[in-house]
Amino acid sequence: MGNILKISLLFLLFSFSGKAQTSVEDTLTASYRYNKARALYIKSLHSKSSMHLNKLGAEFRDKLNFFGDSTVLATREGALKWIKENLERTDFETYEAAVNEYEAIGVASANQVKDNSEFYDYIKYCALYHKEYSLLPDVCLDVHSSNPELLDLYKKYE
Repeated sequence: MGNILKISLLFLLFSFSGKAQTSVEDTLTASYRYNKARALYIKSLHSKSSMHLNKLGAEFRDKLNFFGDSTVLATREGALKWIKENLERTDFETYEAAVNEYEAIGVASANQVKDNSEFYDYIKYCALYHKEYSLLPDVCLDVHSSNPELLDLYKKYE
């Protein structure tokens, strides 16, 4: 009977120490993944395609002269409908010019994702295999709040 108790206690001890070990390893690897994603994001912000996209986006936003609920602009249909109904409030010469600029942003966005596929593939990997669904917004918020100068990199883009 004493041996069964000793074996049970040893088993219990090993099971707790294994869980503690796994928890520490999970924390370390999660930290590693976060830091890797952060570094890849910063690298992507310095890419020409990101700077080009941000420049086009800033110019488009400036021409919109929009002050309201941004969810109106969240979809292509919503944004273009708002522009059509409020063209006189914008700085676009024509509705077609606004549509062309909007489409150029779409193309630039696709190019930015393609050019920075290492970052986006890594985010996707972390979400699929490690269930880290908030990694992208967490990294973006962290980088932009701790490095606000990175928001204006596009101003250096030619």
